[in-house]
Amino acid sequence: MNGLYRFFIVTIAALAFCGCAPPIGNIDGSGERLVAVPYRVSFDLNDVFWRHEHLEVFTSYRGAMLPVPIDLVTIGIAEDPDLPNVQSPVPFNGDGYPFANPGRKLVIVAYNKLSTRYWIQVDNPLDLPGPGPGAGNDNGNVFIEWEDDP
Repeated sequence: MNGLYRFFIVTIAALAFCGCAPPIGNIDGSGERLVAVPYRVSFDLNDVFWRHEHLEVFTSYRGAMLPVPIDLVTIGIAEDPDLPNVQSPVPFNGDGYPFANPGRKLVIVAYNKLSTRYWIQVDNPLDLPGPGPGAGNDNGNVFIEWEDDP
């Protein structure tokens, strides 16, 4: 009977210890990460990325999701996904980031030493001229030549 009593005490203590431990789910043990929730991932050429309309950011710590004010977040867009360190910043002052080139882009979001990434696609459905691939004119300029009547 004494052994059975000890078994129940140890089992109850082990269950109480496991119930008070932080949740498992992060390898580095900090439990903190940045989560970006994009509201739009497909754009057309000459569309504008607006930080207040196209993205919401949260930080997760031990299972609690807390919203991060978008004005405190640094957002960069890598036009060439093979060069993620070459980024164009999305302005803080209310100006958006216009897409001048079609293709796949990498959006890098950073806040408080945390960062996350996601992909967006910029299409050229009207085959507009511009510097991107498949464009009919390399610089997008239009020239008009007037001819005199003979």
